[in-house]
Amino acid sequence: MQFAEDEHISTLLKVPMGFPLLILERISYTYRDKLVEVCRGWYVTIEYHYQNDLILVGLFFFKASGVVSQ
Repeated sequence: MQFAEDEHISTLLKVPMGFPLLILERISYTYRDKLVEVCRGWYVTIEYHYQNDLILVGLFFFKASGVVSQ
């Protein structure tokens, strides 16, 4: 959980400064460790629930499902 400390983010999300937000960060690499994606999202969770289930396969975690529900 993070708080809306950036005026630009709080304005875009229409929440006051200091409002609690969910921040999801994802960094993806190729099998040869080449960076291919950096993603950051800020979410207002008043009416939503976020669930991310992972399954273990060998030595690696793979994302099985990510659900945002109202």
